[in-house]
Amino acid sequence: MKKILALILAVMMLFALVACGDDANTTTTADNVTTGGNVTPAATPFDAENIVLSFAAISDTQHKYSGIDTLSKFAAALAQLDAAAMEEGDGLDAILFVGDLVQNAQTTQVEEFKATYESIISPSAVPLIFSLGNHDVDCEAGYTYEKLTMESFYNIFGDAYRSYEEETSNLSIGCTHTIVNGYHFLCINPIDKEYIGTDAGGVLYSAEAKNWLDTTLAKITAENPGQYVFLNTHPMLYDTTYGSTLLTGNHRWYTKDLTSIVEKYPQVVTFGGHTHFPINDERTIMQTKFTSLGCGSVTYLAIENGYSNVSGTVPGDASQSSAGLLLEVDKNGNIRITRMNFADGTTFKDAWEISAPQADGSHLTKYTKDRANSNKAPEMKGEVKVSTTVVGGNTVGAVVFDAGTDDDFVHHYEIKVTNASTGALVNQISYLTNFYLHSNPKETMPKTYSISLGALPAGAEYKVEVVAVDSWGAKSAAATATASVTADLTSVLPDAYGDFDFVNGEVKDVKGKFSVANTGASIAPTSVTFAGKTATLDAFNVTATGQFATATFNDYAPEDIGKFYNSATGFSFEAFYVNRAQAGTQGILCATEYGGLGLATTGGGKPGLCTYITSTKSYKYTNPAAAASATDLTHVVATAVAYEGKLYTALYVNGELAASNSFDGEVYLPVTDQRYYPYANTLTLGSDSGVARFDMSNFTAVDMKVYDVALNANQVKTAYDNACALFN
Repeated sequence: MKKILALILAVMMLFALVACGDDANTTTTADNVTTGGNVTPAATPFDAENIVLSFAAISDTQHKYSGIDTLSKFAAALAQLDAAAMEEGDGLDAILFVGDLVQNAQTTQVEEFKATYESIISPSAVPLIFSLGNHDVDCEAGYTYEKLTMESFYNIFGDAYRSYEEETSNLSIGCTHTIVNGYHFLCINPIDKEYIGTDAGGVLYSAEAKNWLDTTLAKITAENPGQYVFLNTHPMLYDTTYGSTLLTGNHRWYTKDLTSIVEKYPQVVTFGGHTHFPINDERTIMQTKFTSLGCGSVTYLAIENGYSNVSGTVPGDASQSSAGLLLEVDKNGNIRITRMNFADGTTFKDAWEISAPQADGSHLTKYTKDRANSNKAPEMKGEVKVSTTVVGGNTVGAVVFDAGTDDDFVHHYEIKVTNASTGALVNQISYLTNFYLHSNPKETMPKTYSISLGALPAGAEYKVEVVAVDSWGAKSAAATATASVTADLTSVLPDAYGDFDFVNGEVKDVKGKFSVANTGASIAPTSVTFAGKTATLDAFNVTATGQFATATFNDYAPEDIGKFYNSATGFSFEAFYVNRAQAGTQGILCATEYGGLGLATTGGGKPGLCTYITSTKSYKYTNPAAAASATDLTHVVATAVAYEGKLYTALYVNGELAASNSFDGEVYLPVTDQRYYPYANTLTLGSDSGVARFDMSNFTAVDMKVYDVALNANQVKTAYDNACALFN
């Protein structure tokens, strides 16, 4: 029945578009469509009684992703999509998969993916139309192991999966053309190695693939001007949907290479994956000169970086998410897009509906960026309170407030802590909400929040401001509260637990708590500069990668190290150092390997405490906004204390509090994991433990200490004064 309706539809659309004709005064812009000629009458509403095409659009199972049952998630998604398509239609006609079928480009993984697909769906009845992602091919990033191609996947899948049109497809350049119920599906793959890079240029495609896309679109749209064409490619087209401007790490997340082609064809609907961004954010559909959709991820969610409670781009609860799209086309060519929440078997919010392509471009005006203009800013109407607690000798604060209200949802909160008297900034927090887990976030998100403010130095009154921000970037007025910290903290510095001296050509812990082995580092008096003064001091020097020293705890075996790192009194690391060749993550005093913690430079020279947290099984960073000097010594103290289910961290730079944080859980020390066990009770000077050493290459330290308590701000000031005294 669907195929008969689809054939009738195609004929009707052709005559309708010919009747409308082309208007020489019609123009398009990147964000909307304007018309200088006749306007097509308003489109008919979606006709749920006459659905001619139903297909799923899903992405990123990344089968064999560590720690997640990817195949169970995939099977659940397929079953829910098939059931949903049966509610008002005849079931699924196709599955559109937008790349990253597997995790490591391995034949065995593809075979397991296939078996799961066939346990739910018949490939001969419901074609799998797919593009490949960076995890499916040899993108030269180190995590893919076979040089798989589109042809490789089809060979593994078998002939039942070859639903594409042979005459108009070209697997050698990664391009397929499939027709389902009269509708055209195009898949195009970029150059494999183009996924890797740190520039803003985006993923690139071969000239042959781009020419194929342009030629194929021109032919299809000329023959079917009133019918949508579905374009599948793993990277999102730049500056379209939510996530399509992401620039982080050593991967390229979007493409700018196809826009000039696609924008010539207003019938195109693009489907992107790769970023795993949440689909219950309204920016996940965007209309410019064409329509763009983000498909989320079946396996886990990601988000833009920059949030205090998220490690990089992957929230701690990311694996609780599983999402995708169900698209249905009616006999008039309109599309209904249902956002599926596979995690709980529901749907996200209301379905999106887009009308059939119109000659005047009016079908592209509903979901533009202009929606931000009618968006209402959130409001903070409830009470805000600040509480303080003494933890490990430091006073830490927490702000408790009623959730902001919004016409959709609050995306994140911006929290600023300042000294009420001087206005000096003490801490700034960007706190992401968990909107992405909620099918109806406005109704079911938390009603109150309690967020740690980190350490608050004694002897001052603090002003705390909380601002709610929605997904369009609109901000509420600030809700404020104040708190005073008057605790009298000692400035007497306790004895160090371990004190590393660099004398007579060797590294030695004068406290006897560590056994030290030097690997190539130079131990010699060295000329160093600090605060405009120069002195020659005994020093630990790294002049090339691969030079470091390893310090092993004498009193703690690997299985007992938690008694030190997760004690109620906490611990502190102190270092007086200069890193002259700042590059990514580099260990100062470190012990991380699938767990643990360390004092390291990150983000281009920022000193910080890196801790692997039990609650999220991921690294969390406490570091300042600015990098340390690459020429002069910097004095750094990092502290941490586990208290009532939270880990409180603080970082002091040159005697002043530079950053603080708190995390649910404690330091993760997986001593049963043989990847971690050998390094659990070691610290590495000038590098990191384990396989990925994060070496220094031009590094000098004149002092390193370990304390078995979390130093308070006054004690840190004393330690800093002692460091300064070396130059008197």
